[in-house]
Amino acid sequence: MNGQKSINQYKNSEKTKFIAEIASSHNGSKKNFLNLIKSLIKIDVDIIKIQIFNVDDLAHKSYKFYEVLKRINLSYKVIDDALKIIFKSKKMVILEPFDINSYLFCKNYKNKVFIKISSSEMDNAIIFHDALINFKKVFFSIPGKKIQDIKKIFKNNNKFKKKIIPTYGFQSFPTNHNDLRLLMLKNLKKLSRNVCYADHTSANSTALNLLIISKSIQFGANYVEKHVTLDRFKNYPDSESSFDINQFNEMLKFFKTKITIKSKLSTMEKKYSVGMKKYAVLKSNVKKNTKITSKDVKFLRTDIIGMDMNQFKKIQNLFTKKNLKRDEILQKKFFYKK
Repeated sequence: MNGQKSINQYKNSEKTKFIAEIASSHNGSKKNFLNLIKSLIKIDVDIIKIQIFNVDDLAHKSYKFYEVLKRINLSYKVIDDALKIIFKSKKMVILEPFDINSYLFCKNYKNKVFIKISSSEMDNAIIFHDALINFKKVFFSIPGKKIQDIKKIFKNNNKFKKKIIPTYGFQSFPTNHNDLRLLMLKNLKKLSRNVCYADHTSANSTALNLLIISKSIQFGANYVEKHVTLDRFKNYPDSESSFDINQFNEMLKFFKTKITIKSKLSTMEKKYSVGMKKYAVLKSNVKKNTKITSKDVKFLRTDIIGMDMNQFKKIQNLFTKKNLKRDEILQKKFFYKK
């Protein structure tokens, strides 16, 4: 029973949609941003996610990260250029606006993209309701919220519940896995067929990332979001929790590679088994009509299939049909019975 559960669980991971979260890893560089987009469309990622904001619509100059946000702020024109590349590749896109003007920009693509309502915009009922009307899928961030809060959101938007995809995962950069409420995903699954887990685990441990993501899938996440960057050692924003392209691609292979569950012996396994066997080889020359014993042979790996130990035992009372030379690989056809 446990084995069957594990198999089904693995099948679920093959169906999981993986989201590459670019966030701020471009460091405000148009070149970095477009190169990252071009790299992502070459791998098997399902969805590319782009954050959009206008710094003066997002933060006051007194905000401690205002200058950082100003530096990494990409123009709508740059975002537009990136979207053209992604649309051409046929990959899906999630846009995540952080202010009303950026949301209005996203609406220009309402028939081509999904939308994510960030945790900072969840209190903006106007944007959330408008997104439910205009976009096919609406992801929304729920860290810090209790399941009762989420139930209320679904109840108040019952008409659109099939569009809503709750997204759990908070950004402590990197997130301590002991602080995660992964069981929240099980409760969310009772409310929505689609649930997303946004991972911010340190990229220093691939094993820990795979373990936590596996758990998130086990608990119901059928969308998984992970930060990605061109070079995580350049210390760009979000780099601590970002996989580089190669790491991200290996993660995709880990979860998307289909393993056939079967019990029948394959041709290759048979070939391997034969190749590992040892066969009887003569230690010295032997004349015709000689009875061969175990003292006359040694067992070695050979490129020619001969007589293995079990087969050799059966010829103990047989005699050679012809003269045989040292290092001869013994065959059944070399013997006769008197």
